[in-house]
Amino acid sequence: MRVAGALIAVLTGACGGAEPVYRDLPVIVDGTPEPPYQVGPPEVVPGSFEAEAFRPLADDEGLHIVRGLQGGRWIHLAVRMRGVSRRAGRLTVELNTPPRGEAPLVQNTQEVRPTPADGWLEVRQTQLHVPASDEELADLDGRPGQLRVRYEAEGVQAEATLSLVLVDG
Repeated sequence: MRVAGALIAVLTGACGGAEPVYRDLPVIVDGTPEPPYQVGPPEVVPGSFEAEAFRPLADDEGLHIVRGLQGGRWIHLAVRMRGVSRRAGRLTVELNTPPRGEAPLVQNTQEVRPTPADGWLEVRQTQLHVPASDEELADLDGRPGQLRVRYEAEGVQAEATLSLVLVDG
């Protein structure tokens, strides 16, 4: 019974009314390396995620325009960056095709918050609406296009341009 009484006294704070002590432990930041995604010149790499792995796009590769279930057409794009801040930034994507003249086929700017992964910052997926009819899409299939991706955060920007082939589906 004594043990139970002592345990209740300890748990209820009846032992002398001692106040808890809160103290911050010193944090040493000297010598801590920069996160790998902040090292080096600004760089952006457009790509896609396949089976949970990033795959960069290369020049002259096919860029698929996917037909949505409700009639929309989309490009699913992933982006990796380094040499830039982790804070939220502005991602701008343009897809130009020669037959359309001066207006890009796709032009999209959005605020994104990239997450660190494998020494990079990444936006795993951004969906870009392609305003094209079935006839226009069939006409674009197999044509060259130029993809320009720009990321800017805290005044630092990185940009990449690729020449791709548009693929319906």
